Amino acid sequence: MATPNVNFYDLTVATLRNYTSAVSDNVSQHNALYRRLKDKNRIRTVTGGTTITENLDYAENQTVQNYSGYDVLNVNPSQVLTAAEYYWRQKAVNITYSGEEVRKNMGEKTRILNLVESRINNAFKSAANDMNRALYGTGIDVNAKPDIGGLQLVIADVNTNMVGGIDGNIWPFWRNKVWNAATSEGSPVTLTKDNILSYMNKMWTSLTRGTDYPDFIVASPEMYNMYEESQQQIQRYMKSDEAKAGFETLKYKTADVFFDQTQGPTGQAIMPARHMYFINTDYLKLCEHPDARWTRSDERMSVNQDATVIPLFWMGQLVCSNRFMQGVMLG
Repeated sequence: MATPNVNFYDLTVATLRNYTSAVSDNVSQHNALYRRLKDKNRIRTVTGGTTITENLDYAENQTVQNYSGYDVLNVNPSQVLTAAEYYWRQKAVNITYSGEEVRKNMGEKTRILNLVESRINNAFKSAANDMNRALYGTGIDVNAKPDIGGLQLVIADVNTNMVGGIDGNIWPFWRNKVWNAATSEGSPVTLTKDNILSYMNKMWTSLTRGTDYPDFIVASPEMYNMYEESQQQIQRYMKSDEAKAGFETLKYKTADVFFDQTQGPTGQAIMPARHMYFINTDYLKLCEHPDARWTRSDERMSVNQDATVIPLFWMGQLVCSNRFMQGVMLG
């Protein structure tokens, strides 16, 4: 016997309540960087403002001095702090259904519930894939629209770029480290399993300040394979929690090494080829607005179609407070 008709919108809203962390979970299951930021509590809520302001500590205090007796102390002001300003970026995904689809599924709760869940799952999977692309991106999406600033912007191949309103061409403290096989050694270098460790060691040393060093390395498949082959004759370590999450993990010193070969909608690789990013996640945050964390809006009826849309909105930005402690190797 058929059950009474179930309102598609009400059922969708009720189902969405059980999916509050679905996008976050989907992204963390497919993107090692997002998972690391999530595990280290580096996903933050920012309540508003025209821009997201991130304070930077970029210079030493110039009043430090030795003195004795009545020596005059240096009380001149020191400019030691500045701020990077990041623009908010917005994303949306829509759960859509036509009047025809709803009417065909009326009367059978299981049938309409399956329709609701399939549309929600598709929307969340699409949103997660887009976030995955953005985290490795350049700050511009495939449609040439501004996007969140991903690794290719924050840890750029050409490190004199503009990030957070600060021009790396003018301010050396705002340049990430770059090692390029084509130029950094004076003449081109061919990376192999036999020499990759030597160049990784150089990058690591340049990014180490006492106990402050990279905790996370993410590589394109060919760079990861070279590193893995260099480790074949010695003991390798894999963090059990990362392995359970489905990520293959190697260790380099104290950092976890991952690879990503996720593909975009047209089959292109998300991670740029022959790249290895050395990341200190203490200086990265993914900021989100509390009212737009893939948050549902009211349903909207089309004015010229027999169709309804339920939009989900996200607003935030990936911010960096210290580019100097980030690096990239180009193979």
